[in-house]
Amino acid sequence: MISAKPSRGVRRTSVLSGAALSLSLLLSVPSAFAQAASADSGKKSDDEPILLSPFVVTSLRASVESAQTLKAESPQLLDSIVAQDIGKFPDNTVAEALQRIPGIQVGRANGEVSSVVIRGLPNIETTINGYEVFTGTGRGVAFQDIPAEMVGGLDAFKSIGPDQFEGGVAGLIDIRLHRPLDFKLGLSAALTFKGLYADQVDKYSYNGSAMASYRWKNDLGNFGVLVDVSYARRRYEDQIIDNYVHFGADYDYTARDRANNPTLTKDGYYADNFGWQVIPGDRKRSGVSLSLQWLTKTGWELYSDTLFTNYRERRDVDFFIGIPSWGGYRTDVVLYPADAGGYAVADPVAAGYVPPVHQDALFVKHFVAHDTVTLTSTQAFDNSTDTIQGAFGGKWDHNNLKLTAEVSYSSSTVKTKGIILDTGITSPAQQLDITYNDNTVPTVKASGVDYTNVNNFFLTQFYDQWSRAHSDFVAGKLDAQFRLANPYLKSIQVGTRATDRKVNFHADSPGGTFIWNAAAANSLPGLGSLSPTEPFASADQFSIRKFWSANSDWLLTESNTDKLRTIFGHATGRPAAELGTAFADAEKSYAFYGLGNYHFDVGTMPLDGVFGARIVDTEQKLSGYQHPLLVDSAGTTSQGAGYVETHNDKSHWDLLPTVNGRLKLTNELYLRGSVTRTTTRPNFDALNPALSLTAATMTVPGVGSGGNPDLNPIKSVNYDLALEYYFSKSSLASATGFYREIDGYIQSYASNETIGGRTYSVTRPRNTRNGYLQGLELSYQQFFDFLPGVGVQTNFTYIEGKSENPLTGLRQNIAQVAKENYNVVLIYEKGPFTSRLAYGWRGKFIDSYNQPGLQPTTVWVQPRGQLDFSASYEIGKGLLLTLDATNLTKSKYHDNFGDLPMFSRDVRNYDRTIEVGVRYRY
Repeated sequence: MISAKPSRGVRRTSVLSGAALSLSLLLSVPSAFAQAASADSGKKSDDEPILLSPFVVTSLRASVESAQTLKAESPQLLDSIVAQDIGKFPDNTVAEALQRIPGIQVGRANGEVSSVVIRGLPNIETTINGYEVFTGTGRGVAFQDIPAEMVGGLDAFKSIGPDQFEGGVAGLIDIRLHRPLDFKLGLSAALTFKGLYADQVDKYSYNGSAMASYRWKNDLGNFGVLVDVSYARRRYEDQIIDNYVHFGADYDYTARDRANNPTLTKDGYYADNFGWQVIPGDRKRSGVSLSLQWLTKTGWELYSDTLFTNYRERRDVDFFIGIPSWGGYRTDVVLYPADAGGYAVADPVAAGYVPPVHQDALFVKHFVAHDTVTLTSTQAFDNSTDTIQGAFGGKWDHNNLKLTAEVSYSSSTVKTKGIILDTGITSPAQQLDITYNDNTVPTVKASGVDYTNVNNFFLTQFYDQWSRAHSDFVAGKLDAQFRLANPYLKSIQVGTRATDRKVNFHADSPGGTFIWNAAAANSLPGLGSLSPTEPFASADQFSIRKFWSANSDWLLTESNTDKLRTIFGHATGRPAAELGTAFADAEKSYAFYGLGNYHFDVGTMPLDGVFGARIVDTEQKLSGYQHPLLVDSAGTTSQGAGYVETHNDKSHWDLLPTVNGRLKLTNELYLRGSVTRTTTRPNFDALNPALSLTAATMTVPGVGSGGNPDLNPIKSVNYDLALEYYFSKSSLASATGFYREIDGYIQSYASNETIGGRTYSVTRPRNTRNGYLQGLELSYQQFFDFLPGVGVQTNFTYIEGKSENPLTGLRQNIAQVAKENYNVVLIYEKGPFTSRLAYGWRGKFIDSYNQPGLQPTTVWVQPRGQLDFSASYEIGKGLLLTLDATNLTKSKYHDNFGDLPMFSRDVRNYDRTIEVGVRYRY
């Protein structure tokens, strides 16, 4: 049974309550919805938005119907999630909820959904209630920072209209927070509390929220005030067992081991170390939302939205690192056959023979390493984010004219602190019996040394790092809509927007200090402890069950950090900012748009939609520092001493036309098409001209990373065509084909650069050459009337995209794009009981290119699916019990070098969680 009773005296406000998205809906809401126009405003208009208040929509089926209505009536390609009630969103964070939308894929790390892509692309424009938001110096917001309890709905736009902000080659996501005039007169309130258990960390967490909204009316009009607060603490643990990269001639077994084993006649290469990582964390998030609204009887609406989000996290990465290549010798060697897995690469050692021998490299499957070095390492992080953002504005709607003015603002600061300490252990008796297994973790049997005894360890490498990223932003916009008495052009709309954003970044030197046996580990009381858990691999496969390493709380205590600074020859106190890491960017933009909302008949079939264009002028002033680059008479490049300030000023215009159309083939069958042009500016940190270099150590080669101030915006022309069949209020089937012509897509590539007479593998973001992204989205949802209470939501997305490597000119797959992706959600809802069983699957994709090493340098992520469950039971009026469970099948993340089983890299194990809660609504 659908509960959808209109609240007495409730003003019809838009579920797309952000200004830009409201204006989009104003262009195409059908007359059927106009009949529900507000009694308070005294108006009825085809151009007014729909009310889909969380208090009006109470059942899960009604929520699905509301989202389907938004999709059907939007002039653009849109998919939505609508909360069926306050605090009853299907997931705990916005990031988790987005994975249920067709065409959206997510990545996981640190106990949560940590990355979101639309059709494989991360370049997403983000708004809250229609105004632009971000986190730190990024272009988008950290979706996981926004509690789901505050959210009334999510809208994912696959095509962007002229009235929406430029940016987001992937699309735009609007997060709709609650507003007070969405609710009934008087007091509305909700309280939620949940407790969570995570099995791998074996600890409990909790989250809670409270919302109070009060609405009243008098001779001056309708007033409303809403306060929403949320707090969540989450303790988690990820685990990783991995093989690191294979390097060149320094890590072939024959060159080092022939004296110990004269029978070895062929060179073989192996992962220079294997690792086990334990990643426990303790994360706290809080949020406060304040919304004020005033609707006068003369057509004026004034509003103010403010959102504060706060994030604190203590996180460790505790490493066990076996280094079979460091010292000692190897026996019992077994090689993969030549060209195993179809991979062939020239043997650099054989090429250096006299006379040279041209042969393919061989790779090690098994050996026993003797008298080698083992490291443990603790990376202790203390991170925080503080963001305040909001908007205030007004709307005036009278006769055939609607005016909207808004000022939005944001200030965001992200701070990181990281203390990293490597501790080593050596023993002639140490043996590592290693088998590099195909497509899984290596089999490791260690003997001859006690990894749990602090007396066996010494300090060897120290990193002391911090950073601060800050961004301030203000924007103002003015829109005017003119409703026309024209049979073909229903309305026209024009608007202008100006923005001013300033970002800055400071950090200390990212490099570390290496001193072999700087001090005995037992000389610092309380320094370390045993690893908190055992590995997810069995003891037969991975014999190291516990290891000693430094304690993160000890490392992050300033007095203890000073002790380490003294041991490694540093001054006490936080290190000074490194000039080479600092940059500042000032960006201003000015935009003007115009659009028309058309409607006419093609034969007997109605055709409506939007056409228009947005013109944007962007001005950017970038400043940073870098070492002067010197070139000698032989053409060798090196870095000079000190720093020179660099400036890079740019200005460019963009014309962004849009045409959207919806042809109603029948009352249930729609054909929808869209052609748009978008531009996406580079992230600010990618523009930083500084170059950071790390010399080769026992665990990594000489590497570097730097920005690229010459990056250009990503430009794309986007084509979408959809066929949508709405065969009931809660059931649809749709197919959408899309094609993107992409110019200058930004990806990171590594190349060798000779600096100071040494060769480094330097990774920089670069604009790729011309590329494309194409695919197909299929969606189906239905509630089965012959099976009361049973419903299904399912979607499948096929994506394929390529761009030209700027270094080689070769056409390659776009990173992060998985070809096959799908979601299946089974729903059961009857009486007071509701449940959802959701399975999400993301196919194989490329994580990154140009990893250093002799093995394949492209990292492929293997397919992964996750099964989640949620249920609720209403035990009394307004009182609800909830149950949520994630990762029920304990699925693991796995990636490989070159998509070859013999070059397995990471296997990652995540928590399974069980969460129970109670919610009360008044």
